[in-house]
Amino acid sequence: MGGEQLAGGLGRISERSQEVRISTQARLQLATTKGWLGEVEALELNLVHIAEKLAQVERAEARQPQVTGELLTVPAPAVAE
Repeated sequence: MGGEQLAGGLGRISERSQEVRISTQARLQLATTKGWLGEVEALELNLVHIAEKLAQVERAEARQPQVTGELLTVPAPAVAE
């Protein structure tokens, strides 16, 4: 799979994850209002996992080569802190 195809796929994952996050936040608000404590706990955990997935996608997108005109620019590897 080429970098361009991968980047497009990551964009779709990110977009879908954002949609799921928004939907989950709305469901969390409803569950909180209704006092559904088990549902609140599950939805809060889901939001943590969604945030982790979005962070993964952002890191993967940052590692993708960028094509500018005829030149290919490859980002430097991340340095662990």
